Amino acid sequence: MKSVSTLTLGLSMVAWASAFVGWRLTLTREQSNSNRAIVLWSISILSAIVVLAYSSKLSPLSAAGVALLPLLLFVRKRLVAMSHTARQILIPLTFGSAFIYASASLGVIQVGAFPAVIGALFVAVLRSTLDIEEDIFENHASANEIEVEHHYRHKLALTALILFLFGTVSLWPWLGELYGKAYFWILILGVLIPLAFFWGRIRQPKMEGARVALIRFNRIAPVLGLIHVLAFLTAH
Repeated sequence: MKSVSTLTLGLSMVAWASAFVGWRLTLTREQSNSNRAIVLWSISILSAIVVLAYSSKLSPLSAAGVALLPLLLFVRKRLVAMSHTARQILIPLTFGSAFIYASASLGVIQVGAFPAVIGALFVAVLRSTLDIEEDIFENHASANEIEVEHHYRHKLALTALILFLFGTVSLWPWLGELYGKAYFWILILGVLIPLAFFWGRIRQPKMEGARVALIRFNRIAPVLGLIHVLAFLTAH
């Protein structure tokens, strides 16, 4: 791993943290928060510029990775409120870019590539199932379990495809060598098997009801996502 100056790493963290807090402040309609957000955006941009100008140890690709997360947070703020499709795309990308950002700040952007793809696919699955749950309670609260499964069968099929891609990328043959055997076993036992089990309950509405199974999946998935992140942190 390439060594990176403390200043470079510190400034890149300031850029990310300022961008994130600024974005969170803009979610409210209070004028004072909007003004604070503008200040934080300015700090984020200036910090990113200093990182790019100061560090000769970051490759152009790594430098771009440092700027990716603040950029996506900014774009997400501008587009998500206007477009449901933008939300479906940008939320997974923003989560995945956090891995790129962390590895790029250390000058080894390639280490974050697989975690970024896996993280984006995982969040895409959860975002889709959360949207279905929200729509059920808002528009189909009185529908029976079979009607719910029938109404959302196409979206559930697409989500299943994303889930399959998530499992495929997670078990890429090279990952065992890149991240160690601990990653592989934690992933299999702590993430993929539980995901497959709870997803299977959604696809069998006569067993316990698609609505109940969907809610259970949405509650357990964030925990499995955390286990997945911990797997990468402990498998090196």
